Amino acid sequence: MSASVSEFKIRKHDTIGDADAEHDRLLDTCFVNTGDMDVLQDTNDNRRIVVGRTGAGKTALLRTLKESESHAIWIEPVSLSLQYLSDHALLRFFEENGVKLDLFYQLLWRHVFAVELIKAKYPEGTPTTQQKKWWDSVVSRFASADPKKAQALAYLRKWGETIWQDTEYRVKEIITTFERGIHADASLSILAGGVRAQLADTQKAEIIKRGQQVVNGLQIKKLGDVIRILAEDVFDDPQDSYYLIIDKLDESWVDDKLRYKIIRALIEAVRDFLKVRNVKIVVSLRRDLLDRVFRNTRDAGFQEEKYESLMLTLQWERRELTEVLNKRVNALVKHRYTNKELGHRDLLPAKIRKTDITDFLIDRTLYRPRDVIMFFNSCLDEGTNQSRLNVKRVVAAEATYSRGRLRSLGDEWSAEFPNLLPVALAFLQGQEPAFSLGERPWQKWVDDCLLGLAMEELPAGELWDTARACVSGKMPAEDGVRKVFRVFHKVGLVGLKLAAYEGVTWSFLGHRTSVMAELNAETRVHVCPAFYRALGINCGKERWSSN
Repeated sequence: MSASVSEFKIRKHDTIGDADAEHDRLLDTCFVNTGDMDVLQDTNDNRRIVVGRTGAGKTALLRTLKESESHAIWIEPVSLSLQYLSDHALLRFFEENGVKLDLFYQLLWRHVFAVELIKAKYPEGTPTTQQKKWWDSVVSRFASADPKKAQALAYLRKWGETIWQDTEYRVKEIITTFERGIHADASLSILAGGVRAQLADTQKAEIIKRGQQVVNGLQIKKLGDVIRILAEDVFDDPQDSYYLIIDKLDESWVDDKLRYKIIRALIEAVRDFLKVRNVKIVVSLRRDLLDRVFRNTRDAGFQEEKYESLMLTLQWERRELTEVLNKRVNALVKHRYTNKELGHRDLLPAKIRKTDITDFLIDRTLYRPRDVIMFFNSCLDEGTNQSRLNVKRVVAAEATYSRGRLRSLGDEWSAEFPNLLPVALAFLQGQEPAFSLGERPWQKWVDDCLLGLAMEELPAGELWDTARACVSGKMPAEDGVRKVFRVFHKVGLVGLKLAAYEGVTWSFLGHRTSVMAELNAETRVHVCPAFYRALGINCGKERWSSN
């Protein structure tokens, strides 16, 4: 052991970072650029919707982008007061009665984007002075016989007085303007006063019809001309790029049904702003949330592949995760003791159960930076006052880490699979690290687990629906088991070897997800080592592989 390492002692509460990038003190000094930052900084690259699982580094990437660019605007949904949409009586009436408000939500995002960018381009000084200066520059540049520019200028002039107001104010303002347009229509005037009137069926049908016509007649085209002006005359300098960054869409800022529609409208608005080449609107979305958005807003003619060019999917390699770990360990040690470069291997045993320590750590992750950080933090908790951990302490840390990762997995997928953890424990607890589906007498698990699940009053979801179908006899038990393991594969609990000539597929490594027809008695199931200890798996039997 080198002298510099022997001088180092792990202190109580030492960590190599926080699970939440927003509060991670080491993010700036230990950021690892895997190439994703280069993509986001390139305004000519269409990839701008950052997609990844919880802990994959989405927020860290976006915050680093914000800090590295001089013209970066950060927006969080809660700051937009979008709850105002679901609380608004008129909009709620339209939503409940089938009026499609998609165009309105798109208009809202386009408007927010346009005015946020204009405000950033011409920042506030003294508002009246700055606004006058801005309007003078706009009029002088756009003065022409072009009627489209004239219409766009009229739109901007209409909203010009409030461009320097906060974003929440402007969101409410455009909603109020829409409401005035509804009440100005004679056929819809009965809705004035908060939709309190008792309407006859014929009245309601007419109001819904006219309401849809008003929504369809929104000034989307005029705002499209504004986007053209922004592209051609305002943000026309390729040396002066602007970034509008939106994060935390996975939080509970509005009820889910409305949230899916607003996020879909956001994605459409992001596509619209591709025309503004020196502006990049960057959005962070969890993979499972994006899937739910597309599933719940799918309409006639929807083609998901049309959006693929917008997606930047975060995917980490072993060497990159090792770099994350070493940078953070080195920062912890160097801060107090030495200028020598040190890494995780200097503080841990060389091997665990004949497995190289680096492989042991990375194997027990879902290939996400957060997993690596949390595992090593657990090791530090076990190593207080030590210079180097022995095998016993790392194994103890593994147990704590594994239980935490299983709980986190349940939280991550709670919206789609609210009953994931009890089903996982029932089907996987005490199993071997790898087994074939045909090796197990699954009827016992179906009886004990699915019957109990079906009898409980739980939120609807694929697992609950499967349980009810098996118990009612509408689905054979073996089909129910295949569905359960397909879910396990999707969330990352297990890898699947679907055919003898294929390797093991892991969803978190970007491999294809399984389909029901591919799962059979010969399908080989590999439990992810991250959950060995939490599930009581005999971890000495078989080492997993991504090959």
